[in-house]
Amino acid sequence: LNHTVQFAREIGQGKLDSEFTLLSSKDRLGEALIDMQKSLLKAREAEVQRKDEENKQNWATRGVAMFGEVLRQHNDNLNELSYLIVKNLVSYTGSIQGGIYLINDNDSDNPFLEMTACYAYDRRKFMEKNILPNEGLVGWCYVEGKTILMTDVPKNYIKITSGLGGENPRCLLIVPLKVNDTVLGVIELASFNPYQKYQVDFIEKIAKKSIPHSVDIIAISLMFVSSFQFYELSLGIFRKMFPKAKII
Repeated sequence: LNHTVQFAREIGQGKLDSEFTLLSSKDRLGEALIDMQKSLLKAREAEVQRKDEENKQNWATRGVAMFGEVLRQHNDNLNELSYLIVKNLVSYTGSIQGGIYLINDNDSDNPFLEMTACYAYDRRKFMEKNILPNEGLVGWCYVEGKTILMTDVPKNYIKITSGLGGENPRCLLIVPLKVNDTVLGVIELASFNPYQKYQVDFIEKIAKKSIPHSVDIIAISLMFVSSFQFYELSLGIFRKMFPKAKII
């Protein structure tokens, strides 16, 4: 009986890993205490899971707010915006490096993905890299418009190293930047640790709802500015060639 009392006291103190052996096959009190222990264990596990999900949701919510602020403050320079996006994304997801590729279709017959920003090992990297649609993983992601997640990246895939030796990142996440069904580019991230589902969901969310819209707006603005500048240049040349002509 003392053993039963001690077991009940331990349950009351929250020591739910305590072990108890029934005194006999008719030990109804002991059975009730064991059932109570199991119920409390399930409740504890459910609470831990609930808090974990809440923390993940809060993490995603803070991330969306942070990137929203970045996109609002830096919406006039495509390369600078790309850099700030990838820098913050690498930092916020615990990645080691990342890059952004945007489609360059100035020549509609020969479009290619152009790296507009790269960030690795806590530093901005200035790289010129172009990838054709369907070329490699980035090109495939662009064409298919689907996320690629790899947890065993080939050693020769990652070209940027820390300079201090050691292993290269072995986990890779490539996500398309989409507006509706139109893919504007690709985000590529690499990490030493596997990306969790909630992280992938978050990156996919901002890659569909936040980043592409800002990129699209800047691209349209640049196109308008370029067209206006071309018009001004053409008008100036025309006036020099025909100074007496009037434009109606």
